[in-house]
Amino acid sequence: MINKKKKKSLDAKLAMYSLTAIGVIAISEDATSQIFYTDVHEDMQMGDTSSFIFDIDEDKFHDLMVFQAFSATAQMVMAQRAKDTEILGKSAGDYMYPLALDANFQLDTINNDWRIRDFGTMNFQGSGAYGYWQGVTDKYIGLKLKINGKPHFGWARLDVAKNAKSFIVKDYAFEFTPGKPIKTGEGMNTYAVTALSAESINNGTALKVKFNKALDESKISSYRVFFKSANDTNRFTPQLALNLSPSRYINITKTGNNPEFTVDGSKMDIQGFNLKSGTYYQVYVLSMPDGVNAVDPILSTNNKYYSFEVESSPAGKPQVKDIGNQGNGLDVEVQFNKAADELKVGIYKVIICKSAKAAAFTIEDAKKLNPARFMDVPKTGFDLKVVLTSTFEDADGEKIKNGIKYKALVLSVADGVKSSKNILASPSDEFELVNTSDINEYSDDNSLKFSINNTNIIIHSEKLFNTATVEIMSLNGKICDRKTFAQTSVIELFESSLPSGIYLLMLNLDGKVYYKKIHLY
Repeated sequence: MINKKKKKSLDAKLAMYSLTAIGVIAISEDATSQIFYTDVHEDMQMGDTSSFIFDIDEDKFHDLMVFQAFSATAQMVMAQRAKDTEILGKSAGDYMYPLALDANFQLDTINNDWRIRDFGTMNFQGSGAYGYWQGVTDKYIGLKLKINGKPHFGWARLDVAKNAKSFIVKDYAFEFTPGKPIKTGEGMNTYAVTALSAESINNGTALKVKFNKALDESKISSYRVFFKSANDTNRFTPQLALNLSPSRYINITKTGNNPEFTVDGSKMDIQGFNLKSGTYYQVYVLSMPDGVNAVDPILSTNNKYYSFEVESSPAGKPQVKDIGNQGNGLDVEVQFNKAADELKVGIYKVIICKSAKAAAFTIEDAKKLNPARFMDVPKTGFDLKVVLTSTFEDADGEKIKNGIKYKALVLSVADGVKSSKNILASPSDEFELVNTSDINEYSDDNSLKFSINNTNIIIHSEKLFNTATVEIMSLNGKICDRKTFAQTSVIELFESSLPSGIYLLMLNLDGKVYYKKIHLY
C-alpha cells in the first residue's frame, strides 16, 4: 500500500513542475533533488596522448579534461579543471593529486579537500610513482561546479591503468540543485537507466531505442523518453522534462525487462516538432519516482546524437574510358546513369581509387577526402559524363598516371531533406591508362602499317613473317580475341562481335612484341 504522506509529498513536488502543460515555469532551484546522469555507454578506452572532455552539466562548456601524456622517461594520466570547477584532492608542494573515491562517498561543502590547481596528477609513472589512481577500477573523481555563482556537486567514474598509458571513462553525474550533496555513483546506482542508444532502421523511417532498465525498478513508476534536436541549444533539465506535455515524450511502462521500442516521424521532440530525417537528436530518459521508495526524478542520457538515416539514391555503375594520351586525369572519361530517385541526391562526387583498395572504400573514407581527390558533378536530370582534370588525384592523394590499375566510384550525396545518408554506387570495372602513340613508336621496324575502319583491323608488313599472334585485350587485361597466322605479310581482323570501346592490341611477330591502343566503333 502506498504511504499517503509520501504520495502527497510527491504530488506536491510534481505539481510545482506541471502547473502548465506547455510553458516552462519558474520554480525554486532547491525544490528537490535533480540528478543528471550521463552514461558513456561504450566505455571509452583512451590512451597514447588522447583526452576526454567532460561537459558534466551540458552547458556546451567543458568542466574537466582527463588526458594521457608522456615524456622520454615517464607516462602519466592527468586531470585539468575548468575555471569554475574544483576537484577533490590532496596537495603536496606544487602538485595536486585528485582523490580516487569509492562509491557512496558524499560530496558537499563540508569537505575541506576541494582544490583549484589547474592540473592534477592522477597517475605518474617515471623515476617514481605518484597519484591515487595507480591501476584502479571503478573509482570516482569528485567535482564541484560553480553555476550562476552557486556550487553544484558531481562525480565521474574512471579506470586508470597501472602503467599510466591509458584510462577508461565510464559515466558521470551531477546534482542540479545548488548546494545539495551527491554521493559518488548516485544516479547510476539508484534508478537511472544505462546503455541508452538508438539506431536508424527501415531505411531511416524509424529509430530503434533501447536501454538497460534501472538497477532498482522498485523506485520508479515508469520511464519517459525525450528527443532533443541538435539545433536546440537550451540545456535540458529534469525540471524541464517534468514540465512537458505528454505529446512531447514517450511513456514506457516498466516490465522487468530492458525496454526496446521504435519511434517514427509521428512523434515529437521536446520543442513540439515532429521527428524528421536529416536532424540529429539526443535521447534522454527520465526515471519517474514511484512516490514510495523514491520521490526525486533522475534524467539520463549518453551524450550521443542519432538521426533517421535515409539513404540517398545510388548512381548507376560507372563506366570508364581512356580517351587521351596525357598520362593524367585528362585521359579519364567517366560516365554513369543518374540515380533512380534524384530527389534524394544533392550532388554526385566522382572518386578514383586504386583497384586493390576500391572494395574497402567507405562513405566515411569519402568524407575525409580533400577537394583534389574528387570531382563534384551536379545533377542534370540526365545520365552524366565527365572528364577529369590534369591535376586530379586518386583517393590516396597521388596523381592519376599510366600503368596503375584503378576503379572509379560515384558517391550520391544526400540532399538533406529527403535523405540524410550518402551512398556509394558499385565501383567500375578495373581500368588502366596506357599510351596511345602509334605502334611504330614502340618498334624499330618501320615496315609495319596499321589501319582500322570501324571494327575491321588490317596490319601490313613489307616483309614476310613466319608466325604471328594477335591478341585483343580490354584495358583491364581480359583477352577478348586471339588469332595465330603463318607465312603472311597481311593480317586482317574482323571484330564486329566486340562492343565499341578502347582495346589494347598485342602483336607477336616472330617473337617480337608490339602494342597498340585502338578504339573500336
